[in-house]
Amino acid sequence: MIVRPCLDCHRLIATGSRCRPCANARQRAYDASRGGPAARGYGHAWRKVRAQILARDRYRCAYCGGPAGSVDHVLSKVDGGSDDPSNLVASCKSCNTAQENRRRAARAPVRRW
Repeated sequence: MIVRPCLDCHRLIATGSRCRPCANARQRAYDASRGGPAARGYGHAWRKVRAQILARDRYRCAYCGGPAGSVDHVLSKVDGGSDDPSNLVASCKSCNTAQENRRRAARAPVRRW
């Protein structure tokens, strides 16, 4: 077994790059810097809209037709989309993640070496 030091406190660990206490502290600091769901625009009003969209689409994913548990922005908020019901569709977790990955790849700058 290979043992290495934690990147933060230099305690010896067997897996990962940080010991559990340091990893937990780092995650808490990250979460605090982002703010909670309400600070990011997903508070009570969003939960009501989300429930309406899921009911409107009969809990079926707009992309694959499977059971939906989340709501996807057709035009993401980063790209100028809104929480208007015409910009929202019900989606399953995997389709929602795949859509976001495609959007991020499209926004990513092209690296030229």
